[in-house]
Amino acid sequence: MVPDELILGHSRYQLVVLACAHISAFMAVFHQVSTYLLSRPVDHWCKPPAQYAHMSPEAWMNLSIPLEEEGRYSQCTMYDPPDGPSNATRKVVGCVQWDYNLSPGVQTMVSQWNLVCGDALDLPVIVVYTIVADMLSIPVIAQVSDKAGRRNVIYACVVFAVVTWGVVYFATSYVLFTVGRIFLSIALSTLRMNTLILLFEVTSPGYRDCFISAAHLGVALAMTSATMLGCATVSKRTVLAVGMMPTALFVLAVGVVDESPRLLATRWEFDRVMNVLRWMYRVNGTSFAPPPLKNHFQVKRNEAFHDLVQVTILDLLSQAALRNRTILVGGVWFCLICSYYASWQLSPKICDVTLLLVISLYQVSTAPVSCVLLRLYGRKASLSVVCVLSGGLACVQSVSVILPDYMATILRHLTLSTILLNFFLCYVYTLELYPTVMRTMGVCTAMLCGKLGSVVSFFVRDQSKVHPSVPDILIAALMIGAMVLLSWLPETKYTKVPDTLYDVETQVVRGIVIKMFQK
Repeated sequence: MVPDELILGHSRYQLVVLACAHISAFMAVFHQVSTYLLSRPVDHWCKPPAQYAHMSPEAWMNLSIPLEEEGRYSQCTMYDPPDGPSNATRKVVGCVQWDYNLSPGVQTMVSQWNLVCGDALDLPVIVVYTIVADMLSIPVIAQVSDKAGRRNVIYACVVFAVVTWGVVYFATSYVLFTVGRIFLSIALSTLRMNTLILLFEVTSPGYRDCFISAAHLGVALAMTSATMLGCATVSKRTVLAVGMMPTALFVLAVGVVDESPRLLATRWEFDRVMNVLRWMYRVNGTSFAPPPLKNHFQVKRNEAFHDLVQVTILDLLSQAALRNRTILVGGVWFCLICSYYASWQLSPKICDVTLLLVISLYQVSTAPVSCVLLRLYGRKASLSVVCVLSGGLACVQSVSVILPDYMATILRHLTLSTILLNFFLCYVYTLELYPTVMRTMGVCTAMLCGKLGSVVSFFVRDQSKVHPSVPDILIAALMIGAMVLLSWLPETKYTKVPDTLYDVETQVVRGIVIKMFQK
């Protein structure tokens, strides 16, 4: 509802919001993938009693740890007594405490709370707990964002994220640690969505697609950081510190950020719209001539007031156009996220600096490539082509067992980078599908549907036990599924971004009329 020509989209104010979106994307994505780093298995064995503590690990295991069928030492049992005359006369008992194959000073989540043997971590269950918490809380918070404002929710999320991170960092109880990470996930996911939506709403159409693409360089940086940390077993606190270090930069930048003028206009708060626009122009170093906004919005006053009072999360289900969009774009996100995390879990460790640099360049290059595609072609066409490319690479990956290891590794990460390119394109498309009055609700609901894909990715990954090619064939099928779902969604490149439910209904009617004339 704010005329697009009033918003400058390529100067200092938008760059500050872009920095906030970039940092929040890094923190949210790194927090999610850090679950895999924190829960990595560590080689362990029964801890010797005090009278045997002087023995080296090798001598202790030779003396008192049973050998399993595959010829490796047991990780969960020991002989009792440890130094009996023969193995046949000694009982095999379970471990009471454990020692871990870790460098001095390194303590992981597994070693701190002895999450081994009977208490071993079930990683899919942890991910499910986090997603269920997101599904219960984020839609409510998203509705608050659409009612109370993006900036207020961003400020609240920053404070909440810092507090919960402190709880997680200093937690001495595994239950407290897990609950803290769940709440931290909610705060960071909400922070990421709101900063991204704010960037979308304060950037003019000529620069919006490139700014949104650039904001997701934080995703590439997070995945690269996780890949580097995956080369070795690192301390739990190191992983947590890396994930939250950018918070200080975020706090410095977010102080410049004001509310979304588009959202304020839908609430008929014209004085605040003027103040926000005046502040944006001041930060950008340009002069501002107040436009006749009340005349501009008089036509939409009734519908804006109706949306403000009536719009809730239930409108995503009750409004046919929004319901169809949410189901379809949620399905697209499900396919993309499931494919990405399944492929990432199948990727080998990379500790070679040159290879890591090449892969990092792959991932970083996805942002400018997505910007070019969005400028030259429609949203659906760009997404469909990249889905086909991702599926084709996955098919090639399924026969990579015949390739040398380094070539298979490069191919795997090229597939990952191509799927990541789909992420960048789909974020712009998803933001354009929903009206301003419920953009946060719509985007968050679609993304939560997609997050279910991260749970299914464990199933896809585990199919490698059936045959190494099966996961990549499933990934290719998911890419085809995403392309099919996209064919039922509307094109958004050549339409104005909707502000109210009335705008969405108008777009639907216009689309029907255009199709009738095309026939």
